[in-house]
Amino acid sequence: MAYIRTQIVDDKMYYLLLDEVQMLDCFESVLNGYLRKDNMDEKLKNTFRTVKKSKITSSTIKKYLDYFEDSFLIEAAGRYNIKGKAYIETPKKYYFTDLGLRNARINFRQFEQTHSMENVIYNELRMRGYNVDVGIIPPFCRIPSAVEAQKILP
Repeated sequence: MAYIRTQIVDDKMYYLLLDEVQMLDCFESVLNGYLRKDNMDEKLKNTFRTVKKSKITSSTIKKYLDYFEDSFLIEAAGRYNIKGKAYIETPKKYYFTDLGLRNARINFRQFEQTHSMENVIYNELRMRGYNVDVGIIPPFCRIPSAVEAQKILP
């Protein structure tokens, strides 16, 4: 009887793990389009809710991002407020460590030169030993209503 119970538990774990891997594979495909955007976790959650009819939580998204970071597929850059000289507690910005793998995964569909160049520059700076952060810079121009506004670096 103990053997049967063990087998049932193992089968349940197998199917739970299989569902998790399939969701992770789907997550990777969706992630490619959102990696460098602000509020990425909210956008990912909304995409899964509308397209995949799946209620994915913020903690699951965080867990998946940690998986990709632990496997060295992506790297996180912290956000830094230059004027306030402090790190901001907003979501991090993520970059692919290998653009070739990213492009192969999405069948070379999305080629945005600005995003690719930003990713290449980030990787080059990291390879040379620099710590790279993204952040907010003080305004240098006025918007039409003559009010100064902070600009966010892409």
